[in-house]
Amino acid sequence: ILRVMHESLARHPSFLRLVQKKYKAAIIDEFQDTDPLQWEIFQTLFLGEETSAESVFLVGDPKQSIYRFPNADIYTYLKAKEHLDPSQHYCLDVNFRSSKSLIDALNTLFIRPWLALPKLGTFLPYHPVSSGAKGIESFEDGKCALHFFAVKDGSLTESEKLFFPFIAKEIAHLQKETGSFSSFAVLVKDRYEASR
Repeated sequence: ILRVMHESLARHPSFLRLVQKKYKAAIIDEFQDTDPLQWEIFQTLFLGEETSAESVFLVGDPKQSIYRFPNADIYTYLKAKEHLDPSQHYCLDVNFRSSKSLIDALNTLFIRPWLALPKLGTFLPYHPVSSGAKGIESFEDGKCALHFFAVKDGSLTESEKLFFPFIAKEIAHLQKETGSFSSFAVLVKDRYEASR
């Protein structure tokens, strides 16, 4: 579908004009999942010289590009960012869902240069976030919002023997506050880790 759209825009100027005329604005969400072909289509439609689009918004979080949806490319995201005037770049820097201690812990984790961009010989920049969430935090174990455990393939490690009971206890504790299990998720690397 993408190739047909791309070719049609290039071969049929009347089709291009009809599509452009139909839209006055475009909001492209989850832009970090855009591939080079999609970006060319968006450029042709909404950022070309003869477009009627008055507003174009590209909304994305490059840190989420690690999931690599089919053909998604972080370099396409960065190329698009360079295409737009820096005065038109905006960061959502207040998180209203998460506690201050969690946001502080995540800032500490992400501020380090660890999301490598090998093709550019650099790292993905990180913009620190603040918390706008209201409420009192209580962490009975004294370890705050993030807990790290070393998990290895194979049989249960000493760390895993501590990790799994901790997860169960933490969910049971938080479930008492929320009244539901539907707001919890345990992320695992693969089905083998899930089984363990």
